Amino acid sequence: MIVIGHRGARGEAPENTLPSFLHAMHAGVRHFELDVRLSWDGRPVVIHDDSVERTTGEKGLVAELPASQLAVLDARRNTPGWSAPAGIPTLEEVLVACSQVESWQLEIKSDAPARIKALLHAMADLLAQLHLAPQVTLTSLDVDVLKLAKKEAPALARGYVAERAEPAPLATARRLGCTLLVSNWKITDDALVQGAHEAGLPVSVWTVNDLVVAERLRNLGVDSVITDFPTALLAHQAMRARLDSGRGSQ
Repeated sequence: MIVIGHRGARGEAPENTLPSFLHAMHAGVRHFELDVRLSWDGRPVVIHDDSVERTTGEKGLVAELPASQLAVLDARRNTPGWSAPAGIPTLEEVLVACSQVESWQLEIKSDAPARIKALLHAMADLLAQLHLAPQVTLTSLDVDVLKLAKKEAPALARGYVAERAEPAPLATARRLGCTLLVSNWKITDDALVQGAHEAGLPVSVWTVNDLVVAERLRNLGVDSVITDFPTALLAHQAMRARLDSGRGSQ
């Protein structure tokens, strides 16, 4: 079961910042999920909310601020104890700095269709320049975003983020032509996992911060879990593998 760092390592470092990704990567994490929005000057930037207030304490909408101004804000407001400032990075900065990463889930948040279209084109161009398209899946809760992604960036894989059991997550993912189902852990059961696998879709589950839940999902056969504590879950899996190996040699 693959461990995916949520917004870098949201529970361990300032979310969606370069230090967060580097922190987890240095501990061996090689798979990440992050959120992408379009800045005022048309650059893909890594931030979850449409406003900068929750993570920086400042006022302003991402859509109304240039990437250069977002970069100098301090996005560690909700991460007590982190010693150094951490700005809001561009997607390019994160991808270039984390060249050892094996896969990315890039979640696109809801926005006006014209801005989503511009974001998709900017992301597709960037991923082509960096030769990273095969390692990326564009994901979203918003079916309209995924429909636009299919039209505007057809070369990029897509994943449907399912928050609730209705409408049927698997049927929605298949209807949208997705190659990945990203399901809330609360709705992930044996029927969903088996159905997805029979349809050829891997299942990635969010946000898994409890080891008991992680073990249940592993037993269900999910392909990956997205967690705020990726270094801790990775260490747990390594310890579990050692214990299993020791039992097998007895």
